[in-house]
Amino acid sequence: RNWEWGNGTELGQRNWEFGQRNFELGQRSWELGQRNFELGQRSWELGQRNWEMGQGNWELGQRNFELGQRSWELGQRNFELGQRSWELGQRNWELGQGNWELGQRNFELGQRSWELGQRNFELGQRSWELGQRNGIGQIIRQKNL
Repeated sequence: RNWEWGNGTELGQRNWEFGQRNFELGQRSWELGQRNFELGQRSWELGQRNWEMGQGNWELGQRNFELGQRSWELGQRNFELGQRSWELGQRNWELGQGNWELGQRNFELGQRSWELGQRNFELGQRSWELGQRNGIGQIIRQKNL
């Protein structure tokens, strides 16, 4: 009986020690679980914050896209206006070229007109000289008669 009681006491002691160890491990497990829960909660909070920042980023990206699209449209309009301006400049150049040619023709006609006026003046002068001579000739003839 002593042996059985001793054996039982030894087993009880060992059982109690295992129980104690189990309790300590359980307590440690609960502490780690608590820490895990806290870390999970923090992780969720950070995830939430990340999501909010991502949402803000998406909204900024959306706004950037809209501004980029508007910028492209304005660039397209600028290109069309530049093209139209070039076409008008081209037309202006052609008209200027035509104007220059007309001015050149006008100059040549003016020069020819001046030459004809000069010739007219010379003929008029010659005519006046002949008229003067004729007048003197008549006076002489009248005196001779």
